[in-house]
Amino acid sequence: MPDNFIKKVLPLLPEERRKKALRYRNCIDRNNCVLTYLILKIALKDCFQIKDFTVQYGRYGKPFLKEYPNIFFSISHCKCGCVVAVADELVGIDIQNIIPFSWDVAEKVCCLEELGVLKQSTHKDREFIRMWTMKESFLKMTGEGIFGDLKSINTLEMDWIEVEERESNIIAICSQAK
Repeated sequence: MPDNFIKKVLPLLPEERRKKALRYRNCIDRNNCVLTYLILKIALKDCFQIKDFTVQYGRYGKPFLKEYPNIFFSISHCKCGCVVAVADELVGIDIQNIIPFSWDVAEKVCCLEELGVLKQSTHKDREFIRMWTMKESFLKMTGEGIFGDLKSINTLEMDWIEVEERESNIIAICSQAK
């Protein structure tokens, strides 16, 4: 998507979202920031007939709809995709590119049981990103964000989180209805 897409669409966005999009240095990230907002607008209209809304942020940065406290959403984007979830219950979603595995990172965010699985895995990069997206979608749902204790979350016990594995990325969605 060329950068002129941003120039055409930015005036249609709320000021806060325009500023957020423009903070991204990379064109793909700017475009994905704008696209996720547009997808959110479409999803809220299609699912809940919501046309106008104001996004505000909770204590740890979880976005919410000021005028609709019983409607929830979560957005995420990475280099190769954008995802949005809207629901009438708490929800969290995450998408991550498959990247090379790092023991340094894994040891900072994984519990002992997860580290054991990673030691045995022949696809550590995919397995770790699967765990990461599950953790992040859960923490987005709870509103803690990455401020939560990632090591205390054992994804091996979270079979209720839906995970979709693709060739270049993994998506996890977590909702209150377990």
